[in-house]
Amino acid sequence: MNAPRQTFEVIVERFIAADAAIVYRALTVASELEKWFFSDATTEPRTGGTYRMRWRSRLDPSRDHDRFGTYLELVPDRKVVFEWKGNPSQKLGMGDFQNTIVTITLTPARVNGIDGTNVKLVHAGWPTDAEGRDWASKHEGGWTFYLENLQSFLGSGPDLREAHHDQAVKAGAMR
Repeated sequence: MNAPRQTFEVIVERFIAADAAIVYRALTVASELEKWFFSDATTEPRTGGTYRMRWRSRLDPSRDHDRFGTYLELVPDRKVVFEWKGNPSQKLGMGDFQNTIVTITLTPARVNGIDGTNVKLVHAGWPTDAEGRDWASKHEGGWTFYLENLQSFLGSGPDLREAHHDQAVKAGAMR
């Protein structure tokens, strides 16, 4: 009998000055995701529904990659849980790490007199070996950046994707 595989989690938290219902919509509706996260998205935001997102580079197509999976749990305005899979044949396909799970919890909060939402993202299932830790570290940096961009999007700020990641975005992507 094999021992269970040892794994660890990436945890990223951020306060966003927006109502939880608005944050939830930005996390689950394809047209909203395209404004702050991936270049292209399709979603079926229901438990058991699927999503597919494509990250595209403005200048280097070898960096293009997909993420896809199934929504495992959706609690409107409170929680989004989904598989995080990548195509192993793509340069940024995540190798063999196809069993990671992302859980995003939304909690209404008030910080410095401002009403908003605490967003806690837990990306679990990373192997504890060197390669697993490397992929997890890359994802931690990515999640940190994209939650910052979500905050900018919901606050009518600039879209940071082109300037910071050379990411292709649709014209007029930000509000």
